[in-house]
Amino acid sequence: MNNLSATIEEIASSSEEVTSTASTAVAKGETGKEYAAEATDEIDAIETRVDQATAQVEELRENVDEIGEIVDMITEIAEQTNMLALNASIEAARAGEAGEGFGVVADEIKSLAGEAAQATAEIEARIDEVQHSTELTVEDIDAMQGRVERGTETIEDAITTFDEIADAVKQVESGISEISTSTDDQAATVEEVVSMVDEVSAVSEQTATEASEVSAATEEQTSAVTEITNEIQSLSQIASELNDEVSDFDVATEARDTPAGPETPRSD
Repeated sequence: MNNLSATIEEIASSSEEVTSTASTAVAKGETGKEYAAEATDEIDAIETRVDQATAQVEELRENVDEIGEIVDMITEIAEQTNMLALNASIEAARAGEAGEGFGVVADEIKSLAGEAAQATAEIEARIDEVQHSTELTVEDIDAMQGRVERGTETIEDAITTFDEIADAVKQVESGISEISTSTDDQAATVEEVVSMVDEVSAVSEQTATEASEVSAATEEQTSAVTEITNEIQSLSQIASELNDEVSDFDVATEARDTPAGPETPRSD
């Protein structure tokens, strides 16, 4: 019983430790939820910035496209100017000396048109590079936005998991508390039982002692009864012998006291 009481006390102590651990787990779970909520806020802010960056990149791409259209227009004008300068040179050559001055101007216009065409070609190359970089940036932003969305979902799942863990731990804590209460009640009951067992043990020892004394007294009484029985048997035998002697004495007395009768005559 003492071992049982010690075991129950150990269970109660372990239950208290588990309850303390469960409380700590709940507190850490709440802290984890707070951190997750903060992370969610940060991710939301990042997502907002990503959306803004996406909008800015889209605007940049639209501007680049407009610049490209303008460059295409300039290129077309330069080509037309070059054709006009070429035609003017032909007409100046036909005019002879009168068209020499006009031919010089036409050559300069042709040269400027060529430089404009070269410049627009370089601009187009730069625009192509910008457009390519813009497309890569858009792809990176889209990928980042996808990761942000997945991160948000992961954090939301983590918060849900924290809630489930907290609920489970609270249930465990409640169960452990009930076990601890039951264990305390059992410990008190065991202590009462131990006390009763001790009392019963003491009574049993006293009863055993009294039984031993009664057994000894019984043995003495049995011995005395045996002796008395033996004495009775001896007295009975003596009485029987006396009775026999008395019987013999009575017979002798009767024979002596009885008168003799007439003799029977003998026949000759």
